[in-house]
Amino acid sequence: MLADQVGLGKTIQLAMAAQLMALSGSKPVLVLAPKPLIWQWQGELHQLLDMPSAVWDGQRWIDENRLEHPSTGPESIRKCPRRIGIVSTGLIISGSEIKDWLVNADYECVILDEAHRARRRNLSAGKEYDPPQPNNLPRFLWEISPRTREYLENTIDPESGDPFLKPVEIRLHGERDEDAIALPPFLEDAYHHAEEFCRLLAERANAGFVRTLLLRRVGSTIEAGRKTVEKMLSEWNALDDDEDDGSLDQLRTLTSEERAVLQRFLRALEANQERDPKYQIVRAQLLDQGWRELGCIIFSQFFDSVYWLAEQLTEEMPTEAIGLYAGSQRSGIMHKGVFTRLQRDLIKERVRSGEIRILIGTEAASEGLNLQRLGTLINLDLPWNPSRLEQRKGRIQRIGQLRDVVDIYNMRYAGSVEDRVHQLLSERLEGIASLFGQIPDILEDVWIDVALGEVEQAQRTIDAVPRQHPFKLRYHQIEQIDWESCARVLDADARKKAMAQRWRT
Repeated sequence: MLADQVGLGKTIQLAMAAQLMALSGSKPVLVLAPKPLIWQWQGELHQLLDMPSAVWDGQRWIDENRLEHPSTGPESIRKCPRRIGIVSTGLIISGSEIKDWLVNADYECVILDEAHRARRRNLSAGKEYDPPQPNNLPRFLWEISPRTREYLENTIDPESGDPFLKPVEIRLHGERDEDAIALPPFLEDAYHHAEEFCRLLAERANAGFVRTLLLRRVGSTIEAGRKTVEKMLSEWNALDDDEDDGSLDQLRTLTSEERAVLQRFLRALEANQERDPKYQIVRAQLLDQGWRELGCIIFSQFFDSVYWLAEQLTEEMPTEAIGLYAGSQRSGIMHKGVFTRLQRDLIKERVRSGEIRILIGTEAASEGLNLQRLGTLINLDLPWNPSRLEQRKGRIQRIGQLRDVVDIYNMRYAGSVEDRVHQLLSERLEGIASLFGQIPDILEDVWIDVALGEVEQAQRTIDAVPRQHPFKLRYHQIEQIDWESCARVLDADARKKAMAQRWRT
């Protein structure tokens, strides 16, 4: 079972479904999840469902009581001490030899969390139509061999008379053409220099990621663009990016023309120290529109933007504790102008308790983080990978959200790549999202095409998205079951005992 719909309470729903399958059969259940989420899976199974499970930590199995079970090597992964075994997808993707031990087992159920990690490796520019070369994760799934949110929200459960899923509506802001953020002349000049740099890189770089590197960062905030250029001109090693596939290595040395363009970019910024106009909008939403009181998560792709915004906000709200959620060494609290590192689990607790009302996060906050306590979201930038936008939205549009309507503000500079893509997609985006339940990753190519000036190719990519879902009728109806006719109810102790059995493979 592949499950990557956001905000549906998939951990609980899939765990309960897996439990039913496990109790009706004798084979093991395998849960594959990103490494940062494996302990969260075990914790939620244990705390919310009283369900035993074991996590493979790379060397041995550790059960819900934190008891370590002896291991004789990779082959011990076939000796899981619980019916449900939780394994990091990273071990599968990296080609660890445990994959070979797992692939020959027969499973009652396999759950893949964050399914978008199962992807092609050869989807860079110019290779879109090459035979797909999947990474190790889809290969593994193929070897061991959706209902949409809209369906669940609009279909009435005949037993209860209520929708299968309580609707949490989205109220979008910043979507009108006139909502695009006008750049002051000096910032507009800087953006044009970034576009020129992009065109120069396109002449010698193959990967779309590298060619559009600066445009993606300057499209986030002017500060992120400035810091990126300073690092390019001085210390390339300090320039990191989650999407870098090694392509940055080919650009460690700039040509004289590229260096001159970057220097003009910096001079344009130095000519005027006016504040980035995105800040004024964030401030207005938090203070004037009351989003601070409702609780707000602010997303950016880049830590430079996250930290800059936290510094700006703490000047205006010195007594407000502002959470920063990023990599484990970069997370913490900004309070009275001082940043203090704090573990991410403690930040989550403070959000849940209401101590933190403003949380600013990178993409690290878009996976596995439950923020039902917060009722508003601001996208400081729009990620070029559309599935990330869905992941962000799912942090607040999920089971347990206290509000029936949540507010989301999408920010973009007028005339930027994001603005031009918005104009191209605005007519079809809602239909595409409704059709597939989320926005297909293939639309990331649209951003790259527009950045490189290939608008016609971008339009062809949009037009190629199907207008009918191939699985539209697959789950057309739910049969009514008279639960009162059930002869017996499984005893809780018997259930737990059955789920505490070890794998038989």
